[in-house]
Amino acid sequence: IRSMLVASREKKQATKLDASLYVTIPTEQYGVLDWNKFELLIQEGYTKMKEELAKINIF
Repeated sequence: IRSMLVASREKKQATKLDASLYVTIPTEQYGVLDWNKFELLIQEGYTKMKEELAKINIF
């Protein structure tokens, strides 16, 4: 699992460089293996993205 996390962190850094808008959501309360909480994460991501887009008046 550690190598997977390291690779994921590196990919995230590379993605940030290419993105016009990069949004992070708070995930501290979730564990790596909390697969049953994916719908909560999706909703948090959707909410956070709406907030960020409102700040820059995209929609």
